[in-house]
Amino acid sequence: MRLLILGWETPFVFTYGGLGTFLEHLGRALDSIGVETWFLGCIPEGWERRRAELGYVRSVACCRVVDLGRRNVAEIARQILVHTYHAAKLLRPDAIIANDYHTAVAVVAANELEIPFIYYLHTASVSGAELMAVRLAEAVAANSKISMDAVETMLSITRFVHPPPQPPILRVIHPAAPQLFAGDEERELAEKLRRSLGTKYVVGCVTRNQPNKGWDLLLKAVRELRREGLDLGLVMGGRGIPRAEEPGIRLLGDLDEKTKIAIYLASDLVVYPSTYEPFGLVPLEAAYLGKPVAVSKRCGVLELLRSAPSFEPTVEGIASTIKRLLLEEDLEKIASAVAAEARSRTWYDVAKELLQLVKDAQAYMPRHRDENIV
Repeated sequence: MRLLILGWETPFVFTYGGLGTFLEHLGRALDSIGVETWFLGCIPEGWERRRAELGYVRSVACCRVVDLGRRNVAEIARQILVHTYHAAKLLRPDAIIANDYHTAVAVVAANELEIPFIYYLHTASVSGAELMAVRLAEAVAANSKISMDAVETMLSITRFVHPPPQPPILRVIHPAAPQLFAGDEERELAEKLRRSLGTKYVVGCVTRNQPNKGWDLLLKAVRELRREGLDLGLVMGGRGIPRAEEPGIRLLGDLDEKTKIAIYLASDLVVYPSTYEPFGLVPLEAAYLGKPVAVSKRCGVLELLRSAPSFEPTVEGIASTIKRLLLEEDLEKIASAVAAEARSRTWYDVAKELLQLVKDAQAYMPRHRDENIV
């Protein structure tokens, strides 16, 4: 089995970020079951060194353009189509798998070359390319039921405009927990973080500076709880988070892997406050390390972490949940329950489910293509 996996502007480069983490672990798992994995995407600085570290990547077909985000949408789409077409024509993969809305347009190349196309939706933009992809793909996978709801919405739009006689196969394939390792360096850094806060309780958060992430709501909630007299500290960081410090609060800015793990270890409770999150790997990572987590009700990861306390993503909802969990609940019991759930699913499970979807898409393709013409 040979797969061509696309990850474009949020690429397969395995830098810090949900999609990169997903593809790195998925690539390793596919390799472990004998699947020849090829990747197509942007090449960032330092990729040659990183590629050498990732033995499971058989090879890389690539476009050496780092700044695609500065180009117009039509040029990005053209480059994706051209490079996907030539890579797929050369490799003749058993399936093409697109992993973000930039690469959805590659369904045209897959149809032209008569190769099964699977659109694995991690987040939805409901763009024209995505509408085309969900209509013409043999299969559409989603990382959660929340994401699948977006797929259903897009399919309802395409049915209204141009109803496909043969809809795609739909399947939810949840990610697994990234297998983080906490060593002596991470534990020492965690102790330093706790000492720098000087508070009885510590809440941690790893996130990004995006409108849906809710990190500002968590910051306001912690400040409110401190005003009420709760001896509470907050340590938070992630891509785009500003660096700042005030009594009991440390914002660390961008994080490397060791600091991210240290935040988890330093926390009595890891809080994930997103106002909308199709999945959310952070709570899964923290739970895997044995930490109690509290998660916004708007996050798909709750489909796996069923024991995790949840809250409405508002300042009041976050503050009341933190206070109740720290002062009234058995955090060790919560940590044990979510750890068992996080560790129950492996990337081998994800790879097997994806491979089965590829086989189903291959069997489905002749009937699907006969009815759905590009």
